[in-house]
Amino acid sequence: MKKFDFKEIMEITCRLYVFFFLTIYGIGKIIGGQFYTEARIPDEIALMPIGLLPDFELAWTFMGRSFGYILFIGLAEIIGASTTL
Repeated sequence: MKKFDFKEIMEITCRLYVFFFLTIYGIGKIIGGQFYTEARIPDEIALMPIGLLPDFELAWTFMGRSFGYILFIGLAEIIGASTTL
């Protein structure tokens, strides 16, 4: 009978955790559910002067401007997730 190796179990748990979240966030980016795109920007963000936008909203709007960027980041996350297993 094999002994339980705590270090090995912890490593597998961490790898699965990283795999799960990177995959979910990568797919979320590719299907268009994460960043503010032109079609999905909230009115209160679209009407606010750029200098008054909170940092998070500004970053989400900026990153959502380019579908190529969104696709690249999403695929990079999915490929990175697959290397954790």
